[in-house]
Amino acid sequence: MPPAQRKPRARTYDPAKVRAALDGQLRAIRGAVGTLCAAPDAEPLLAARSRLGEWTVRDLIVHIAVCLETLPRALAERPAPAA
Repeated sequence: MPPAQRKPRARTYDPAKVRAALDGQLRAIRGAVGTLCAAPDAEPLLAARSRLGEWTVRDLIVHIAVCLETLPRALAERPAPAA
């Protein structure tokens, strides 16, 4: 069948896989931040640029932390997706 005639399939997500992937990413971030903060020369590393404009590594870490703190509340305010 030519590509122009194909119907796009609806995307499906396995909540358990999504949760496991997010948990893995958060563990990796937590481990990296813990290692960074425990380093003897942590201050200059935290003050370094993050390659996101003017953001420092510290700014990026704080931003991620704030987003993760507000995520449960934001999700609770939204209706559950249709099955």
